[in-house]
Amino acid sequence: MLPGLFDPDLKRQWAKKHLDELTREALVIQESNKPNIATEDDLQNDRFVIRVEILHDARVFQAALVAGDFISNLRACLDHLAWQLSLIGGNPNTDICFPICERNNQDTRRYITKSTRGMPTGAVDLVKSLQPYHAADYRSTHLWRLNKLWNINKHRYITPHSVLTDWQFKTNGIERIEHKLIDGVPVLLVPLGEKDKVEFNPDCGIKLTIYDQVEGFDIDIAGLTEMYEFVADTVLPSFAPFFPTN
Repeated sequence: MLPGLFDPDLKRQWAKKHLDELTREALVIQESNKPNIATEDDLQNDRFVIRVEILHDARVFQAALVAGDFISNLRACLDHLAWQLSLIGGNPNTDICFPICERNNQDTRRYITKSTRGMPTGAVDLVKSLQPYHAADYRSTHLWRLNKLWNINKHRYITPHSVLTDWQFKTNGIERIEHKLIDGVPVLLVPLGEKDKVEFNPDCGIKLTIYDQVEGFDIDIAGLTEMYEFVADTVLPSFAPFFPTN
């Protein structure tokens, strides 16, 4: 079989399968874990009690594994692309990969040269043009995020994390508010006479994001979808002209 996009595209398709599954899982988790606020009047202590119940869904572990599979396959599709490009110039070796670098220095240039051996000159130039180091903030680029998530997933779970999409309640104008943690549940105590100042938001929901505390990394499903679309619709097609058509 001649070098081409067939193998990279198989990995892309498998990544899309996992992204679709992750999107469905995220919707289920978000619907089943809407924030629950319970209130009561504590007449004995003259307090209005607000309990913020945080629900935990076992599905988050499955979502973590699916997210890891998505990231692994999307990153692998780029390495498959590098291998196919290297086949054009001869026999690829074990150093061949699609390099993703955050800084442009001598070590990076050596690494890119070694990783792209056998590729057409124009393809190497294109690889270089896609590097995150060209951006003012390399952390904002799709390829840097993909590579970072891929490295995280090799060593630990990519952790789904729920974040509020909006405010749950407001306590503007209330000066004396106590915060407590009772049996693991956050509790706010407001003077009973000021409970009418508490404003609740019935439409508050949660959004599932992928979060890594070590790296301070946070990306939602929309961000993962944009990452996928960048690889599928921009990166892969841009290398198509380098492959033989028959």
